Amino acid sequence: MTKDFEIASKVRLKPIREVAGGLGLSPERLFMYGEHIAKVKLEALLGTSKRARYVVVSGINPASSRGEGKTTVAIGLAMALCRLGKRAILTLREPSMGPVFGIKGGATGGGFAQILPMEDINLHFTGDFHAVTQAQNLAAAVLGAHRFHGNCLGIEPRSVWWPRVMDLNERQLRHIVAGIGGELEETRFEITPASETMAILALAKGLDDLRLRLGRASVGFDAQGGLVTLEALGASGAMTALLKHALLPNLVQTIEHTPCLVHAGPFANIAHGASSVVADTLALALGDIVVTEAGFGTDCGLEKLAHIKVPALGTAPELVVLVVTLQGLLNHGNGGLKAGLSHLQKHIENVRTFGLPCLVALNVFAGDAPGHLRTIEDAALGFGASGARKVRAHALGSAGAMDLAELLLEAHTERQGFRPLYTQEYATQDKLHRIATTLYGADDVRFSPKAAKELERIEALGLTGLPVNIAKTPMSLSHDPQRKGVPKDFIVPIEGFRIATGAGFITAFAGDIQTMPGLPGRPAALGVDVNGQGNILGLF
Repeated sequence: MTKDFEIASKVRLKPIREVAGGLGLSPERLFMYGEHIAKVKLEALLGTSKRARYVVVSGINPASSRGEGKTTVAIGLAMALCRLGKRAILTLREPSMGPVFGIKGGATGGGFAQILPMEDINLHFTGDFHAVTQAQNLAAAVLGAHRFHGNCLGIEPRSVWWPRVMDLNERQLRHIVAGIGGELEETRFEITPASETMAILALAKGLDDLRLRLGRASVGFDAQGGLVTLEALGASGAMTALLKHALLPNLVQTIEHTPCLVHAGPFANIAHGASSVVADTLALALGDIVVTEAGFGTDCGLEKLAHIKVPALGTAPELVVLVVTLQGLLNHGNGGLKAGLSHLQKHIENVRTFGLPCLVALNVFAGDAPGHLRTIEDAALGFGASGARKVRAHALGSAGAMDLAELLLEAHTERQGFRPLYTQEYATQDKLHRIATTLYGADDVRFSPKAAKELERIEALGLTGLPVNIAKTPMSLSHDPQRKGVPKDFIVPIEGFRIATGAGFITAFAGDIQTMPGLPGRPAALGVDVNGQGNILGLF
């Protein structure tokens, strides 16, 4: 099989100015990063209105850490829509170098459905992740200096939750002791995509909103139990300066020159897992159809998109494309397709719960039995999907997604049909209960003593109007990654909460969730190298 980087290396990319020109963006609207990458200035949003159709690609719970191929399907679909004469724009999250060098490898699609230049996008790109890392760590440094030089805000040391971050997997940094030679403290590192700074970047509507959100982000409590904000610390202005250029969406292209905005990168199992509000706002103003991706399954990324991103964006999706693989369903059925189909049924039901039509995209791999594929398509229709099509974008590019694109264009959609599971008037525990029982299939949620005490504090602070961001495993509908299919008879344990007043949500930890991943026994980094011509190899 031809490697992704080998396919990518043979593509002659268009100058990014030409791609931008096709969207009506003049050169003065761009910050150039070489010939094939540009940032789009926010002035491009002035005087524009949203007019495009908004389509979200979601999926079932992945059968493995490699996922079900949502990004590949999303890229193939956008390319196919362009091939059918539509001005389709793709919006995706930026890859994190943690997974790139960990288990998953590159995150720019695969085969003949890639975004390019894949090696740049997967690695340093335009430096957005570095800017987020520096801004988050600057706040941690200012916080430490404030406490050292008298702590006039009266910050309670054991209440501080603002971590340092880095964009690599490193389990040794999950729990550390810092300050040897001075005042010792227990602290931790998290991975950059799990940080509140990344969530803020992804949700900000513009520079003023970015500054406002950074200022209201909180780092801990004072002696009276009040929140200590970054504005009170004086760190938010400098953080905004570090993030000024990172706020601008990045424009690249697919292997077939379809425009793609790749911006921000919050994890979907820990954070809210969606591309940025400014990127989607720009795409909605410039395109006919915007294809975006919600991380992991309907229980995770789609739920968070509905309750966290949509209110910030001000635009609801009108249709969901649900990606599924035969191998994924066999995994959820313990080797049996019939048993695994119940997992597909549940995810279709989850999409319909939001009032949205569901199109099933059956991501086909070499060796998939045709009879099994027909069974999945027929079952999807019986479960309430508006349609189902096989997709071979990995092998064929846009040609492998034409059937899905034509089905999407024929589908009757109505954005007004969208309905979230809860409104802000719901109490925090009611929001959690609604999500867990409706989308996961749980019987209830249970709070640990620690979580119950933290919930009381959240209520006392008047923060119950914020949406909840449930940090959970993406590998199961439940909180337990070992429970496949459609788990029954379980209660979701809420082990703790974290306040994210800048991002504007409350994170609830469902089970043992690590905010700093570790490397596997054989990291993907061991397969990455550079040849004599300077080409990067091994990024899949």
